[in-house]
Amino acid sequence: MNRRNNFLTYLLALFPGVGYMYLGLVIKGVETLAIFMLIDPLFSIVGLGFLTGLVKIPIWLYVFFDTINTAKRLDNGEVIQDEDFIFRKLNANSSFNNSYNTEGIKKNVWIIVGWTLVALGALALTNRVLRSFGLYNLIKSYMSMYLIPLVFILVGIYLLFRNKSQR
Repeated sequence: MNRRNNFLTYLLALFPGVGYMYLGLVIKGVETLAIFMLIDPLFSIVGLGFLTGLVKIPIWLYVFFDTINTAKRLDNGEVIQDEDFIFRKLNANSSFNNSYNTEGIKKNVWIIVGWTLVALGALALTNRVLRSFGLYNLIKSYMSMYLIPLVFILVGIYLLFRNKSQR
């Protein structure tokens, strides 16, 4: 069992993908880093640069906590395969246990990807068409300033009340 430096693991987990690479999961780390770094330019190209924070923050949080959790699992002696981060769910021949319904997972992931692309395309077209209107630009600037904190507040309230009903 190769014991890692916990502080260094924590420090490198702050950079999406780099923590995975430190843990020896190079494929997962490179794919995560590439996806995270491509969000800004891709969203800017389609005119949705004001939404990058809304996309990057949840990804960053997930990758950070998953890296810390993966390090603990590795330190406990668990063997973790170095698989890609996203696309293994799209492949029906992936290394899921036979108890999982891989066709159902594959179908659900494609449905989510499809609806996400439709929504992003609609937002990009709306942004291109309404760009010259002053009111639209004012609304867009307020959205970029206040939307992320508002989403955090609403998700926090939801999680607080959801836990009370499950008790």
